[in-house]
Amino acid sequence: MRLSIIGGGQIGTSVARAAARSGKYRDISISEPDDDARKVLKELLAQDPATKRIEVTDSNKKAANRADIVVLATPIDQFAPVTHEIADSLKSGVAITDVGSIKQQSAAAILDNLPKGMAGRYVPAHPTVGAEGSGPKTSKPDMFDGGTIIVDTSTADASAATAITQLWEDVGGKPLGLTAGQHDKLYGTTSHLQHLVAFAATRALPSESTKLSEDQRSLYQMTRIADANKEMWLPIFEGNKSAIVESGAAYMDRLTSIKQALQSGDREGLTAILTKAHDFAKGFQAPEDDAVLVAARDTMRAPSDKAGDGLGLPMVLANVTALNAQRVEGEIKQPLAPLANRSLKEASRLTQLPPAQSADFLLANRGAVLKAISGFEVGFANNLSSVIQSDPTAQTAMITEARQKRRGVTLPDRPVIVADNKPVARDVPQAKPRYGNHSA
Repeated sequence: MRLSIIGGGQIGTSVARAAARSGKYRDISISEPDDDARKVLKELLAQDPATKRIEVTDSNKKAANRADIVVLATPIDQFAPVTHEIADSLKSGVAITDVGSIKQQSAAAILDNLPKGMAGRYVPAHPTVGAEGSGPKTSKPDMFDGGTIIVDTSTADASAATAITQLWEDVGGKPLGLTAGQHDKLYGTTSHLQHLVAFAATRALPSESTKLSEDQRSLYQMTRIADANKEMWLPIFEGNKSAIVESGAAYMDRLTSIKQALQSGDREGLTAILTKAHDFAKGFQAPEDDAVLVAARDTMRAPSDKAGDGLGLPMVLANVTALNAQRVEGEIKQPLAPLANRSLKEASRLTQLPPAQSADFLLANRGAVLKAISGFEVGFANNLSSVIQSDPTAQTAMITEARQKRRGVTLPDRPVIVADNKPVARDVPQAKPRYGNHSA
């Protein structure tokens, strides 16, 4: 079985390493056109007996030649030219998949460039896993272990669907079927829109580089994904614009409901909203305490002058995020729990505080919380407008400013959050792992 991976970034390299580890793919090739990245890739693969036989080339056509399975692991805006480039090298029985985080546009780009009669050989996929950083150095042979791999077999030939599903199982993933439309609606809410939320939430971070207090730990976690790059996100915002815009309007509706309950001092109504969010998010949240919940409880007992934006705003946004995710679950008619990615879990973590106590905290700090919400609304409206208007200049500024603010702050030395969102601390209970490090 000859396996070809086009693109030697984090995910493409992880596919190669995991496939080699499985022992089921004896002939593996991976192409990477960038000289520096290819050098790193060769050095990395040479260190492991399981991967040192993997062929590394600068030629996409050479990698795809004679392949039984081709995995397109380039940035999504490269799918069309890369597919066109390798089309003549594809044999008739090849099975093709990709790893793009938007599916309808990606599928169209790939299908438009495949040879005539090969549409049924393509099986769209999206591994909902990942690690911090990018490039082959950040790859992992166990990257996909236990992770959900969304696979759309609805239009594929049976043999291609079987081969691609088996590949994702062989590398350790758990394939789950969604159509491209369902996928884009889901990720438009749980990942793509969530980045616009995180970018806007950075407005509540200090303007100058500083170490945050424990009161601001929730805000720090919620804005983790604001440390993004425009090369990846501009194509996503354009490619999934309709789903993002639709979800943005729904998000604002739910934020307005909480804001109105706060403005009117409606404790009963606010508690009911927070309870609904709590109960829904419970299905994909770890039950054990972590550093975020511990810090939040401490702040609720003895709030500081930073409580309004450091905890109050993230608390409100966490509940809005959960309620918006509940909406999309109903629309795609699939349980969301196995599809919940890391950004959704982190952004909605504060829903797992007791709803009545959260309502009391928000009402007790109503003025500061409402002020923080107003600041967020301005930023979020601008961010959403940049997507509606397909304005890459505004989007680039949005990402750059948010990334700079996020990189300018740090947390106290104790406790710290590690990559998989579990606490490592001397005096905070450590939770047993329940869920993996899913991508944004």
